[in-house]
Amino acid sequence: MNLVEALVEADGDGVVLVTGNARLRLPAVGGMAPGDRVTWGVRPEHIALCERAEDADITVTVTLSEQLGGETYLYCTADGIDQLTLHQSGQVPVEKGQTLQLRLDRERLHLFDANGHVIVNGIGA
Repeated sequence: MNLVEALVEADGDGVVLVTGNARLRLPAVGGMAPGDRVTWGVRPEHIALCERAEDADITVTVTLSEQLGGETYLYCTADGIDQLTLHQSGQVPVEKGQTLQLRLDRERLHLFDANGHVIVNGIGA
């Protein structure tokens, strides 16, 4: 699972989790408030590639592409994120240094407080 530390900021009726340039917008979630430090977690198979930047949560740079026949693992970095791994079915033709737009599956997103306790496992859309 990818685990990324973030700062909670207010965003209208919801919150935004900020890590570097990544801004993950969420509805209000009990157990966290603006100013809190949290960790979000998402499995590699619950990250989607986006064609449009406005649909994405994170812009990443590919550091390694691992083609495994019927599947591809992409290892990426982003501002404030040392490594983010994603899994895609089939062969995904990308090159080292290529920029990708990613969207996280909210229903499969895990949130943990600063002490590592679960805030929520999955956020309704």
